[in-house]
Amino acid sequence: MGGSLDNIMPGLKYFEHLREIGNWNSVDCWPANIVSGATPIAIIWDYLNLSYKKAYPDINYHVSIPTSGRYGGYYCQAISAYAPHPKAAELWQEFIYSDQGQLAYLKGYAHPARYNALAAAGRSLRRLRSCCPLRASTKVSDSRPWNRSPRRVPSS
Repeated sequence: MGGSLDNIMPGLKYFEHLREIGNWNSVDCWPANIVSGATPIAIIWDYLNLSYKKAYPDINYHVSIPTSGRYGGYYCQAISAYAPHPKAAELWQEFIYSDQGQLAYLKGYAHPARYNALAAAGRSLRRLRSCCPLRASTKVSDSRPWNRSPRRVPSS
């Protein structure tokens, strides 16, 4: 397929090809649409795809996680200075960054922020490593090439 962060046209052409052959449509990737076959290809977060595969074992659902060109969406945590119970929020953050909290993320097929520390300490779950290969994502530090890309995105 080719392409890069500086040249996204090959990717756009690939999706246009998928649309032309009937494998790409604008139906939402909700579980009901995936199970019914209304969504032949679901390009969504890997943790959602992996959880859907587990939840619906009777459908032929293959999850493919790219080895390159990966994109990560990161969540930020904050505690408002005006929160009615800021100590409760602090306790929540302490939990989610603890080994137990990070393992809970991993059980949900998410990529915990402290995965490398868990793995180094032998705390990652072997059964999850086999189905959920955690690989480094590409950091997008300059979005200008995307902003210069064509505004026409293939749709159904």
